[in-house]
Amino acid sequence: MEKMICKASEPYPEVTCCGQNLHDVEIIRPLYSGNASEITAIMQYVYQHVVLEKCYSEVSEVLKSIAMVEMHHMGLLADAICAMGGNPQYLNPDIRSCWNASPVCYEQNVCKVLLKNLNDETSAHHSYLAAAEKVETPSLCALLRRIAADEKLHMEIITAMINCHCRKPCEPEQERRNCGCTRNNNRGRCC
Repeated sequence: MEKMICKASEPYPEVTCCGQNLHDVEIIRPLYSGNASEITAIMQYVYQHVVLEKCYSEVSEVLKSIAMVEMHHMGLLADAICAMGGNPQYLNPDIRSCWNASPVCYEQNVCKVLLKNLNDETSAHHSYLAAAEKVETPSLCALLRRIAADEKLHMEIITAMINCHCRKPCEPEQERRNCGCTRNNNRGRCC
């Protein structure tokens, strides 16, 4: 299988800042380590990659590739936070505490996984564009718009996977058994 490209082709702008800008740090912190953040997306995609690997290997590989792009986004946001005088701790502003995995969706049904991911990527795309409108640093605005382009591409990729895997009748029970999954196994996992 050919490796899917899960990022837009344009380069990522470097954030250049003239001193401390904690206003901009607070705007991007939810994107970095909030409930609907890069760290949450990474953990969710890695989990999905693992649980779908046996029965939906192509979907699993694409989700792993998207996770790697999200990791890059997280690193870019960490660099931006540092450049603006902030500390890139994994603090979740939504709960005023350290980030934890409670926002991660542990769904295992491939169609529900893909629909959740589409919703999350759509929200992320809009959140990045909204943050770009609020920040004061022009290079950070450009970076946020560039990351939003990746999130839009993820929406397109996930939509294509939904059309492939979820817009047709369910697989026969025999096909599920052939990949080692049943509706009644101990973990409740079904492909």
